[in-house]
Amino acid sequence: MPQKATGEPAQVLIINHEARLLHPTLIDPKTREARVLRWLPGLNRVDAADWAAVKDSKFVTWRFSEELLELVQSESVDITELKVTKAVGLIKTCLDRRLLAEWKGAESAAKGRSGVISAIEAQLKALDGSEAEE
Repeated sequence: MPQKATGEPAQVLIINHEARLLHPTLIDPKTREARVLRWLPGLNRVDAADWAAVKDSKFVTWRFSEELLELVQSESVDITELKVTKAVGLIKTCLDRRLLAEWKGAESAAKGRSGVISAIEAQLKALDGSEAEE
């Protein structure tokens, strides 16, 4: 995942445990323009600047207190460093094909754990199936 010049991550990963889309709203204090974010159920990549702007809001803090949102890591997740059960759990929440493909490449190049690779392939297949139904 890209890093900002300061060494801070350009994105954070959060899991939305609710079975619905979440829409936190950002309001620019200078222009008073509103921008709505979209967090799908499951794993979401969130721009670090957007995260910084909403992380202390009641909308977000309440969901953390009720364990409806989870900060996975404030930096990139190296799937190869996670235990298989943790990696598979994270994979099952991911709806981002690009991220799944990145993880599959990293896992194949590093450890090649069949349980992790098959979980990624199953998630990609499930995502393909859900699109075919639409």
